[in-house]
Order: sequence, then structure tokens, then C-alpha cells
Amino acid sequence: MWNQFILANVHFALNLFAGLVFFAIAWLYFDARLTSKSGRGFLKIIGFLLLSLSFIIHSTFIESSILETSLSGGPLLELETIFRLLGFLLIFVAEVTESFPKKPEVAPVNGVVPLLAPIAYVSFFKPILTIMLVFAYWRKVAVGLEAHLRPLVIGFGLLAISELLSLSSFLRGSENLEIYKLTSPFGPLWILEHMFLLVGIVILGKWIFGYLLKQFRTQLFMFFVTTIVSIFLLVTVVFSGLLVKNIQDENLKQLGIDAKVLEYTLEGKKLESLSGSTLFAQNSGISNAIKEGTRTFLASTLEEFLVSENYSFAVITDKNAQVLARGEDSEKIGDSLSSDTLVQKSISGNAGVDFDSRTGALTTDISIRAAAPIKNGEEVIGVLMVGTQVDNSYVDGIKKATGLEASIYGGNQLSATTILGSDGKSRLVGIREESQKVKEDVLSKGSTYSGSVKVAGVSYLGSYLPIKNIDGNPVGMIFIGKPQIAVFQAAGRSIEITFLTTAVLLILSVFPSYFISRYIAGQLK
Repeated sequence: MWNQFILANVHFALNLFAGLVFFAIAWLYFDARLTSKSGRGFLKIIGFLLLSLSFIIHSTFIESSILETSLSGGPLLELETIFRLLGFLLIFVAEVTESFPKKPEVAPVNGVVPLLAPIAYVSFFKPILTIMLVFAYWRKVAVGLEAHLRPLVIGFGLLAISELLSLSSFLRGSENLEIYKLTSPFGPLWILEHMFLLVGIVILGKWIFGYLLKQFRTQLFMFFVTTIVSIFLLVTVVFSGLLVKNIQDENLKQLGIDAKVLEYTLEGKKLESLSGSTLFAQNSGISNAIKEGTRTFLASTLEEFLVSENYSFAVITDKNAQVLARGEDSEKIGDSLSSDTLVQKSISGNAGVDFDSRTGALTTDISIRAAAPIKNGEEVIGVLMVGTQVDNSYVDGIKKATGLEASIYGGNQLSATTILGSDGKSRLVGIREESQKVKEDVLSKGSTYSGSVKVAGVSYLGSYLPIKNIDGNPVGMIFIGKPQIAVFQAAGRSIEITFLTTAVLLILSVFPSYFISRYIAGQLK
């Protein structure tokens, strides 16, 4: 979650910086026009102002993976695209129609740009117009005597690459997982796009501020604007960070409560199993069959009980813990359960219940076991033990009730979970918990853990509780959680409103900054 938060704020800050740089370039041409009434200069002023506004609007955009419905989406994003296209177009028209001094003995270069084929999406024109603008500036550098414009060629060239990379967003609907990972919000191409934008804007910023800071009034004006941008940016990042932190803490607190509820439901299933085993152990037919050694009756009765009560397994032993019958496998008898603490407790005359982990074909399963003594009068002559596996149907019920992801671990291995694989169908049973902190706190110390974890590469906010056997030793874990991105989505609307408010205030702050700087400069003359 914090990665997305940081990258969202990087996107906001970078686009604000780009807006500031293009505003500074517009100011340079405006300042120059005070002494020269060139209409083409006016086109450049409008063009760079439109670029500045387009980047400021784009800074408020939060990726759709974070916010499903965006206030800055729709009309505002369409306005951003129109401003960007018009800005590039006006600057290009001004540059290619403007006369400039030629290098001696160099033939003029035809600056006609080839006609473009129709484009399905308007956004495709942004990199095309940026490239056209690069050629317009390159023409002045290569053919004319305006080598000072070389940073503009490089800066807009990098900006053109950034615009080209931004078109990768059209591939995010691909069903190919690798393509989606490559083009996803905050993915490799997204980061590369913003890296090219950063370098390009730094080059343009260095070029423009080298000119602007030569006049005192302009220095004051840009100082005020830059200071205001910095303060607003700092306040926005801190405020949104505190907001996300508060929401994360509240979610972790609630997840801890939800995990406790899940633990209580398991305790309820334990009591249910204990009640069922105790009641069945009092069946006089069972005690008579043990005394008479009628194992066929024990096997058939136990099998019927297993099916009717929906247990995973059921076992009857004699008073020496030797297995007399198994409901799930009538042929597997004669082995001893004398080392089983729960069986030994029942032989001593006390019913008991606990959790048990069993290694299966693919994973370590968690079962609820209950054992009750079988008595003949006051004498214990055997033990009935039943077990219910905590499977996917159980965690599915938890998710249906709470909307949260729920999992049961046998040891540190997922044995039942609602979390699905990348295909959206298969469950991630069998994967192991790799967090050393979780394993140490929950499985080693038997305490709870709440915090940020990764399950199959996906970040979750989750809460873990230990599952303990009758000896008090952890044999597994309960997990309940939600994807971290869902937490960021909860904060997304507030963050977006903060970004929009900041952008509006920044635009409005330009006017008082200008009048204050002009007043101070006038007083010093």
C-alpha cells in the first residue's frame, strides 16, 4: 500500500513541477512580449500556459487501480488532453512559422511535416505533436543560429518518450498476465514513463530558470510561486500520509477483532464436536459391542455416525488405546493411539477437544478433534474420537459474512483459504508463510500478529492468531485480512479531493504572487 501511496504522490509532485516549469517558460515569453508585440510570441505564451494547466490537471489524477470512480477523471481528463494537444500545437505553429537567422552557407531545410494518418484515440496525438515540436526546435538549432534552444530539443524529446510510454495504458485490458504486469499502474512502464518525464522536465527547468532569475522582479515572482508550490506539496503529502496511516491503523484494529470472531466460531465448532462425541459415546450399543468384541457392529455403526454427522474421521479404541474401528476406513484397525494426549485424557475419564495438524498429500490440514470416554457403568472401557477438517467451505462462509479474505494454516502452510491464484479459480493452498516475524510471533511464541504481509506476492493488511493443540502448542494459524490496495481505495477519495484542492489553490496563488513581487520590486527602485 505504501508503495502505491508514495508513487501516487511522486506522480502528483512530478506533474506539479512540470506545470511550474511550463508556466515559467510561458512567463519568459510573456516578459519578452512586454517589449515586443509579436503575435507569434502570444501563441507560445498560450501554448505553454495550456501545457502548464494540463500537467497540473493531470497531477490530480489517481490511477484507476486505486480509485474506481474518479472526480479528476472523465471531463477533467478530457480537458487535460485538449489542453495538452492545443498547447503542443500552438507552440509548434509558432515555431515553424517564426523566422530566425540562418547559419551561413547552409541551405534552408524544409520544415513541412508529413500528414498523419487518422488516429483512433485522441491521446495518440500527444506523443506525435511532441515529436513534431522536437523537430521544430531541432530545425532552429541545426539550421539556424539558436544553439541555446538545444535543451528544449532534449527536454521535449524525453517528454515525447514519456508520452509514448503513457500509451501503454491502452494495453491494461489485456488478458495476458505478463502484458498486464508490464503496463499496470505503478508497473515498470509507468515508472519508466515518469522517469523520462522527470529528466525532461529537469532539463527544461534548468534552461528556463537560467533566464528567469536574471531579473529581480522575476526572481521574486518565481521565488514566491516555487515556495508556495513546495509548501502546498509538503502539506499535501503529510496530510495524505497521515490519512492513510490512520485508515491503516483502523483497519488493522478491525481485522484483529474480526480474527477474534473467527477464533470464537472455531471454538463454537469445538464445543459442537465435543457435545456430539460425548452423546454418541453414551450409546449403550457401543459399550456392549466393545465388551463383546463385536467389531463388525462397531464399524458399521461408526460409519453411519460419521456420515450422518458429517465428520471427517471417527475412531473407537479400547481402554488401552488400541483402535477397534474407524468410520472412514473399516480395514485400518489394530494400531495404537497411546501417544495421543487427547486419547489418554479420555481414558482417564475426561472428555476433551483440541486442534490437530495432519500432513496430507498437498498440505498440512487442520482438524478439530473431540474425544469422550466410553463407559460401562463407572469403568472406562474405550474412547470415541471424532474429527472435522477445517476446509475451504468454512473460510468461504467467513468471507461471505465479512467480505474479508480468510485462511487457515497448518503450521506455516495454507490448508484452507479464500485467496485465489492468478487464474481467479484455483486456491493458493499449499503455499507457505515466508514472513519470519509472523512465524516467530504466532508459531513460536503463540501470540498474535497484525500488520502488513505478502501472500503469493500480493500485499495484505492482516491479523494472525495461533491455533493451539491440547498441550498449548501452536499447530497452525488463523488469518483474516484484506488487500492493502483496498485500504488505499478507502482513502483514495480524500486524497483525490486534497490533490484537486491543492491544484486549484496553486493556480489561484499565481495572481497574488505576481502583484506582491511587482509591488516589492517597485518599492526598491
